[in-house]
Amino acid sequence: MKAFLAEAMALTGNIDNALELIDETIAQIERPGWEERLVYAEILRLKGWLLSLKGDVADAERSYFASLDWARRQQAKSWELRTATSLARLWQSQGKRQKAYGLLAPVYDWFTEGFDTRDLQEAKSLLAELRLGTEHILLALADVASASRPGRPAGMYHKPWDAVGEVGVGRLFPEMTPRQPAPTFGLKVRFTDDPGVWRQIG
Repeated sequence: MKAFLAEAMALTGNIDNALELIDETIAQIERPGWEERLVYAEILRLKGWLLSLKGDVADAERSYFASLDWARRQQAKSWELRTATSLARLWQSQGKRQKAYGLLAPVYDWFTEGFDTRDLQEAKSLLAELRLGTEHILLALADVASASRPGRPAGMYHKPWDAVGEVGVGRLFPEMTPRQPAPTFGLKVRFTDDPGVWRQIG
């Protein structure tokens, strides 16, 4: 009950008092002999969210990671999804789109039903935002790469499977596979309006 009250207080801007309530709840749950920890992961997620509202990113991440750890220990996928979504949104706000996608996508992909629920719809929407943002980055890099390295051979690939290279984009969407073995250098980028066509530069 305190957790619901804390969330309501935060939504009205009373973040400090909301944090106090959450800390009281955590202290109670962590009391020796206290066995009721079914919602512990969600309480820790709420603390992370409140800390993020205060701008305390480091402590927010710590709370989110603690929440994820507890959810995984309990094999509570619903709590894990909520926390992964919250943490991914925090990373998105910091420009860490690839990291956010890598965290959230495997959790979302675990589910086989319930896609009309709010949590799964929010996760799906966030994943779409993260994909779109990453593609925009690749397209911008394509302009730079194609202008600076004209005439280099290009191979056709299936979406941004292994976008690695001089520009340091990093590994994207590892669940996708290339139509042919990818070289160990270069960058895959989209040059056409076809979203399924990507080229290798370098």
